[in-house]
Amino acid sequence: MPKPPSLLRNPPPVVERRSGPPDAVRARPDRPVRGAPPMTAPRGGNIRASRPDRTTSMRIAILGAGSVGRALAQRFVGAGHQLAFGVRDPLATKHHDARELGEFLPNERAVADAELVVVALPWAAAEAALRPLAAALRDKLVVDATNPIRADFSGLEFGADDSAAERIQRLLPEAKVVKAFNTTGAANLTDPAYPRGPVTMLIAGDDPGAVETVRGLATAAGFEALAVGPLVMARQLEQLAWLWIHLAYKTGLGPDFAFRLERR
Repeated sequence: MPKPPSLLRNPPPVVERRSGPPDAVRARPDRPVRGAPPMTAPRGGNIRASRPDRTTSMRIAILGAGSVGRALAQRFVGAGHQLAFGVRDPLATKHHDARELGEFLPNERAVADAELVVVALPWAAAEAALRPLAAALRDKLVVDATNPIRADFSGLEFGADDSAAERIQRLLPEAKVVKAFNTTGAANLTDPAYPRGPVTMLIAGDDPGAVETVRGLATAAGFEALAVGPLVMARQLEQLAWLWIHLAYKTGLGPDFAFRLERR
């Protein structure tokens, strides 16, 4: 019996893990490709990133130096960009193993000369950290990589009628806010390569030029970048992020899988 046309047009998604056969899990993630600048993080040693020759680079500030901030830093430095971390205590010993990636500075100094600022803080700390930076971030491109996860890890603080990215845009009305780098975990941000292709990085924003800049940044960092529409689509990106988190940490799937868009 022939399949209904709707099924032919919309085949089921595929989830690919790093280990195991490509079709081990059906649901719609996929794995990274090889070809991005190589990154290494030796156990017990400093984090290092290879630095290919590039003719253009951006000055990037990452607010937050946790696992997501460090993973993105490795990709960006490996793609030839200059980087600084904005943190509360730049001299803290916990930052020593990542100092090869860039300077550790107070937030105000980190963003002062940055062309692009990535917010990689826990959502509970993000608004308080950004509020005093509103003037410094005027006209700058701000990438929101946060997810508004509830303190009890039961879901998102909001999503149907609002998003973290939209709240950041209201907090920074003169910045160009773009949602990106939030839909997968730190391991996939560190290494987005899978046997069948790179992790898909979805991007949402209202300013076309800002979206294109982030798309280029994500592509150079080794992701398959896809713009999905205006900033209001951040609501869906944050819900997708929660689905990844739920699968990884609540169902036992683990963090070594990623969502990937595949076309016929």
